[in-house]
Amino acid sequence: MKLICLLAAVALTSMCSIAASAGPPPGISVSLVPDRATVMVGEPVYATFRIRNAGPTAVSIHIEWLARNSLGRPESFQVSAQSTKGAAVPVPALRGSFGGRSWRVEIAPGADHDLRLFLPNWTPFTEPGTYTVTAVTSMEFGDPKTATRHDLRASATVKVTAPDSARMGKIITRDAAAMASGDDEAARRMMHIHDARVIPHFLAELAAPNYSRKFRAIQVLGKWNTDDAVAGLERASRTSAAELDPEGFTRETLRVESAAQLRVAAAYALAESPHPRSSQLLLAMRSDRYASVRLIVAQNAVKADPAGHRKLLRAFTKDPDPRVASEATRLLNQQGGPGAR
Repeated sequence: MKLICLLAAVALTSMCSIAASAGPPPGISVSLVPDRATVMVGEPVYATFRIRNAGPTAVSIHIEWLARNSLGRPESFQVSAQSTKGAAVPVPALRGSFGGRSWRVEIAPGADHDLRLFLPNWTPFTEPGTYTVTAVTSMEFGDPKTATRHDLRASATVKVTAPDSARMGKIITRDAAAMASGDDEAARRMMHIHDARVIPHFLAELAAPNYSRKFRAIQVLGKWNTDDAVAGLERASRTSAAELDPEGFTRETLRVESAAQLRVAAAYALAESPHPRSSQLLLAMRSDRYASVRLIVAQNAVKADPAGHRKLLRAFTKDPDPRVASEATRLLNQQGGPGAR
């Protein structure tokens, strides 16, 4: 039989499986169940891809979750949406694709196994209407030595209504409370709500002594052109190890490294931020002790210092880290003209 090989992340070995058969094996059914059948434009929602074993014996399945990319979207799934008018919802493009992980699950007779799909990663609804959402994947069923691969497909109907500010306010209040209590799905929904009322909640996340909460706050704050959002990024640009709970790290060096990674995230966010102060704050990071931060400043020298970016790059050519110095030299040569060398 023809082999299909999926090369996962570096930490994984390549995973090979036999060519897929159409439809689930006998006794297996699949369904797609949105958390809410009616949502409004701009309201993020999850759906459950449910695998049910209606057979008399337990069934082993091999799940591949290739989600190491810019959206955290499992590439082992294809999800599409089409309106009753025949219009397809454009699927957001991915940046980077670095595999993921896989695992085996045994489903007992009469039991289900659920996989959660964040629909905005495939189907960001921007117009009211009624849509058919379809999720497609393939999985191996059975013992690894005798497994058969099967294509799985399930659909559901989602009604999308017009935006409602009052309703969105209630959703933000609900999900903000859940996010603060450690609900990762609520946090992901909050990150995809384009409403300035989320900003105070992410400023609270930034103040938490937790790496993951700080990181997602930085990602969100970089999208907003408000004074409070850029003030949050300013604080993030100075993150130190003392701001992270030592209980979350086995070694102090890891806590220091994590603080540096948060400053890297802050530099990226400032480079993308639409706020007028973001250039000044990015330039202020040019002497950060962590080379990766200085590299980002060099790569965004035109934004960091529009009038003096050549002078800034020339200074970076003498950086003690060879990556920074080399990149600054490359950028100067690329620009050409007087003072390039």
